[in-house]
Amino acid sequence: MALVTGGVIGTLEADNLIAGIYPPAIAHIFTLTTSAVIERGTVLSRESDGTYAVLGAGSGTASVVVAETTLEDDTEVEAYVSGYFYRDQLIFSSDDYELTEEDENNLRLAGILLTDSAEEVIQKTEAEDDTEDETEDETEETTDETESET
Repeated sequence: MALVTGGVIGTLEADNLIAGIYPPAIAHIFTLTTSAVIERGTVLSRESDGTYAVLGAGSGTASVVVAETTLEDDTEVEAYVSGYFYRDQLIFSSDDYELTEEDENNLRLAGILLTDSAEEVIQKTEAEDDTEDETEDETEETTDETESET
C-alpha cells in the first residue's frame, strides 16, 4: 500500500457560473478556430466549418459555454453542451457585446438554460414583496372603509 503525501494538486474556486443542477452540466471537447486563452464561462459559437469561436467574434450561432480556461496554444476546449447558468457570469468577445434573444434561444435549443444572477433574483423578490405589502395595505384600507359605511 502506498502513501500519498505532499503538495496540493489543484484548487477550485467558486465562480457562480453554474446556477443549478438541472439540466445537468455536461461537457464535451470542441475544436477552436484559432488557439487562444479562453476563460471559463465564455460563450462559443459554432462556425460554418464546424469549429468554434468566441460569440461576437465570429458569425456562428451561440452553442456552448467553456467549462475550463484554455492555455494560449490550445486548439481544443472543454465546453458545456447543457446546464443551468447565471446570465451575468457569461463572457463574450467584448465587454459591450449583449446577449440577444436569438442567442438565448440558440443556447436553449442546445440544452443550455440561463437565469438572472442571485442578486437580481433577490432584488426582484424584495420588489415583489414590497408590491404585495402595498396591495395588502390597500385591500385592508378598502375593507375598513366598506365596513365603516355599513
